Amino acid sequence: GTDFLVESGQGPFDTAGKTRDFAGHFSRRAPRPAVIHAPDTGGGLSAAPTVDQPGSTMGALAYLRPRRNAHRPSGQCAAALVLRCTRFTRHLRPTRGDCEPGDIRAGAVRVSFAVPIHLQFIKRVAETPFFFAREDARLFGILHSPEGPAQPLAFVMSHPFGEEKLWSHRVFVSFARALAQRGHAVLRFDYFGAGDSSGMSANASLTSHRADLLAAISALEQRVPTAQRIGLIGLRLGASFAALVAESHARTRGAPLVLWDPILDGDAYFQELLRSNLSTQLAVYGKVVDNREVLTARIRAGDTVNVDGYEIGKELLDSCGVSTLLTTEAKQHAGPTLVVQIAASEAQKERAELKALASSYSQGTLMRAAEQPFWREIKPFYARAAQLQEATLRWLDQVESGQAAAPLEAAASGG
Repeated sequence: GTDFLVESGQGPFDTAGKTRDFAGHFSRRAPRPAVIHAPDTGGGLSAAPTVDQPGSTMGALAYLRPRRNAHRPSGQCAAALVLRCTRFTRHLRPTRGDCEPGDIRAGAVRVSFAVPIHLQFIKRVAETPFFFAREDARLFGILHSPEGPAQPLAFVMSHPFGEEKLWSHRVFVSFARALAQRGHAVLRFDYFGAGDSSGMSANASLTSHRADLLAAISALEQRVPTAQRIGLIGLRLGASFAALVAESHARTRGAPLVLWDPILDGDAYFQELLRSNLSTQLAVYGKVVDNREVLTARIRAGDTVNVDGYEIGKELLDSCGVSTLLTTEAKQHAGPTLVVQIAASEAQKERAELKALASSYSQGTLMRAAEQPFWREIKPFYARAAQLQEATLRWLDQVESGQAAAPLEAAASGG
């Protein structure tokens, strides 16, 4: 038989023509995700899969999103399959006629109903948390290791700054797991002053971020000695750090470099961050007491300014808050480079500075992924940036197979 991963979400199964969260509809205690097991009948996926979740009240019943596998192609089943869910501990009462219940009894309940789902082959991924050192700093990382021997190409992911790290966390986790399922070892880590790493953001700088990323590369090399090349993947300011490190580190020079919506103009970026402080002032005082010019002057004088709980200090602003943080001059990085413009819709114009940045690399490619700005607090919850992930993985397939990477236009995605 074959195990499949069920990603909780909403499916197109509702008599009123609306989507409905199956797990939430039948039980509020539904754990997620679930694993279902489909017996191997030799004739495809014709047998009814069963939910395997010991002690659960209701399996997380949702349609599956296809994900590629290094050894077996992802399968998709458009027809309705019957999921047989057992070991329920709550009396279930389906309402509004959305599903036809089977045998409902208090205590041990067995319910059968048809749900249209997509099936995906999955591989096991080991996730190992650990700390590693960078001089006197203690940095936290999580290594995503594939089942079996890892491919020669491994990756380090570089997260964005401040609250953007928080809101993009699930996207990073999902993408790291997708890479590991394809056979790549992936290291996610927290920069100095962020997450579970030591230090305060007020004491961070461009120098410390570059040193952190180099230490992360060394930690990955030590834990995955079979890695011959280290690719870098970054988002927003984290993409800028990755681009700067890729210019000088020998192990990354010929490896893929992925820049998701990188920051080129650091001054404009930090001025945008300071707007959040103005919003806080309005909420607390009912007016703006210190404008951005005053806040910037305070930081330049050695004070710190709080932005969504993160202190911005002088060294960080002086080193990163410059208009030439990432230039469009010819780059030394000789490996394939992907620059992704993340736009909420296809109607958004191509950003000239990102096009120029992609052109500055000898193997640069510019793509657009239609995604909401998931690094901000927005209405839809982003567990996975589907279009961004698929476009990036497709590009990696092309460059690893030696094909020319052609720009891809991704369809709009809501997460």
